[in-house]
Amino acid sequence: MTVSGHRESDDGKPAYACIRKIFSTSIFRSCLPGIFFIDYWNDQSYITDMSIGRPLEFDPSEALQDAMRVFRSRGYEASSLQDLLKATGLSKSSLYQTFGSKQALFDDCLEFYCNDVISKMREKLENSASGREFIESVFNDIASGSGKEEAKMGCLLMNSVSEFGQRDQDIARAMNRQIKRIEQVFADAIARDQAVNSINNRADAKSLATYFVTNMSGLRTMAKAGLSAKRTKETIKNIMRILD
Repeated sequence: MTVSGHRESDDGKPAYACIRKIFSTSIFRSCLPGIFFIDYWNDQSYITDMSIGRPLEFDPSEALQDAMRVFRSRGYEASSLQDLLKATGLSKSSLYQTFGSKQALFDDCLEFYCNDVISKMREKLENSASGREFIESVFNDIASGSGKEEAKMGCLLMNSVSEFGQRDQDIARAMNRQIKRIEQVFADAIARDQAVNSINNRADAKSLATYFVTNMSGLRTMAKAGLSAKRTKETIKNIMRILD
């Protein structure tokens, strides 16, 4: 059986014994500088830690949330592996076994974060008397959070858009997909009110949705920079006038 490039013997244990013998021969001792490879393969703690089928001793969703806070506050590039290990409490091997890489961990964090945000938005829309009430409440939530620790970290999605732009096409596509999901929630709210003529029905719902997502991003950025709650509320009134 082959898992992650390591062959296993019939009893399920990695075939490290034969490799250690090869690295321990006089030929390898004379050809290789130092005994690094011999010590590496003789490191039983490493072999035990990376063993196949080892049960998880932590909650991956909790680790994602911890890593997500690091990425939100520091950004992707500035978040070192040591930062992530410290925040999650994981060993290097556990992190790589579970998530694969720093890039894969970031992708999972972005997906986790956006799923949570969009789920809460959908729930808020369902419980709102109108689409306008929903949109205004989304922006008021930003105002009420202004100055708090959560607001200072900003939005992981929008922070990442600012950091990456179009520099990494794979990440750019992932971010664009999430932005479209958020826009769709706003578009649904707008279409609901346009159907009963309670708001401006001359404008395209999708265009208005992009307008609101753009303003939401800008307002979060300003809140992260320390915009006061009073100024934030004044800005929201101006944003909402497009629906009149």
